[in-house]
Amino acid sequence: SLLSKAMQDIPYSLSGSNFSPLWLFIATWDHVGYFNRHVDKNNTFQCILATDNIKSYAIFQYADGLIQWTTGDSAGGVQGLNGTQAQIGLNSGDNASYVNVPGSRTPAIICITRTSNVQVPGQWIFQLQNGTKPPHVDESALGISGCNQNCTNTNGSYVCS
Repeated sequence: SLLSKAMQDIPYSLSGSNFSPLWLFIATWDHVGYFNRHVDKNNTFQCILATDNIKSYAIFQYADGLIQWTTGDSAGGVQGLNGTQAQIGLNSGDNASYVNVPGSRTPAIICITRTSNVQVPGQWIFQLQNGTKPPHVDESALGISGCNQNCTNTNGSYVCS
């Protein structure tokens, strides 16, 4: 079942115990084109919210080959690339508690399908709580072959160059 899959995906190292979700909310963005109504490149990805009514997690999933663009026309992009690149992460809205996935707002974000904080390429899992705590990041996943990006952690936000 999907609940069992979520239970297996959330590692003990993040939950501190065996996590057994009671419900999930799954949002899938399927074949989304870039701004302004372009369809020559499409992105497909998911966000899954899981909770046991005590702890809650956000699971971001990016499957290999399904991320083809990183920016739209209004952000200075050309054919879905360059310009101001996509930013991936969580923000509690208080201007203090947030986390950005390594490569956010850089050309490296196109490699999101090959990076992870849970050693599963394309999967990022964050515990949700009062404020978003910085993720555990598998540092070996940050120097992905073909991306040529080096990422460093600066107060929970990653900067890649």
